[in-house]
Amino acid sequence: MTASVAKAHDERNVQRNSSIELCRILSMIMIVSCHFATHGGFTFERPSLSVPRLWWLFIEMGGNFGVDVFVLISGYFLINNTKLTVNLRKCLKLWGQIFFYSICIFVFGLVTGIIKFSTAHLTKALFPIITENWWFPTTYFVLFLIHPYLNRLLTGLEKHQYQRLLVLLLTIWCIVPTVTSFPLASNPLLEFVLFYVIAGYIRLFGFGAKLKSKHFLYLWLLATAFTYLSSIVLIKVGRRIPFFSEHVLFFYGRRNLPTLLRAVFFFMIFERMMIPYSKRINLISSATFGVYLIHDSYIIHFWLWRKVFVNNQYQDSLKIIPYSLAVVIIVYAICTVIDLIRSHTIEPVYMRVVNRHADKLLYPIKKIMLRLK
Repeated sequence: MTASVAKAHDERNVQRNSSIELCRILSMIMIVSCHFATHGGFTFERPSLSVPRLWWLFIEMGGNFGVDVFVLISGYFLINNTKLTVNLRKCLKLWGQIFFYSICIFVFGLVTGIIKFSTAHLTKALFPIITENWWFPTTYFVLFLIHPYLNRLLTGLEKHQYQRLLVLLLTIWCIVPTVTSFPLASNPLLEFVLFYVIAGYIRLFGFGAKLKSKHFLYLWLLATAFTYLSSIVLIKVGRRIPFFSEHVLFFYGRRNLPTLLRAVFFFMIFERMMIPYSKRINLISSATFGVYLIHDSYIIHFWLWRKVFVNNQYQDSLKIIPYSLAVVIIVYAICTVIDLIRSHTIEPVYMRVVNRHADKLLYPIKKIMLRLK
């Protein structure tokens, strides 16, 4: 790593709140843990309630919750963008990272025999965002494109108007789905918009001004306990009424109120914590998106969790607890190292090209926008 690149990296990290970055790291660890459970090939019998399954239910809680926290973090910082334009350089940087891993994983899959060449695989590799190679990056990319216009709407509202909008969106895309199990015209993008609006409110007007970090920790533990216990209750009730055994993870869903509360409370723990700046935390946090892209590609995850680690071999063993912890740490660490290498070698070269030609790319766009005025 050259001195100039290292200096630039450090300057970016100084501007980042290490408390929030720690929140980002822990959320990604929970997402990886959830994928260990979700993609591990576990086949528990619906009425069973063993220690391995109790652990499986516990780590399964981290997936949707972690995603929601990530959107909250993004909204918390992006709401301050007052320009009614998308930062082309940041947009291309995000696209470049997604495209890089899409191509690399495609080639890796072909070389290792995980996949066979097909036009479908090639198309997904070349157009990862359009084809939703990963659902989260695609949804986030669209949110990033429209966020300046969301900001203009949200920052133009008075506090009471913002609160009404928030109540309306919470009712439509959270409370109604929680009570009825129907999504009510929701989709991943609208769910992201909801959490973006929540984060924007927290940043603009504050939330729970009298509450400290420890108070939000208690609230998070309470919401987490309710979510976890709900799955156990549904399993037990499902022994007599099979319908409930088919919806054991109902309250784990992204559009359900318990998950939303857990995400907000967890985020607020770190928003209020304000730990001192940590170069290590910020460095590790900078690779979290790369961790997601590497380990959760549709090409990788089956091979990773079922062929390499064979998660379900411990389905009926207490060893599943230490084994899952070790595997998650290994996967997270390896993916972090890979992305840090990319960000310090390939990305600087790519961004130099982007910065050199960004104005040329922006010129026709600006010309079109002027004609539209």
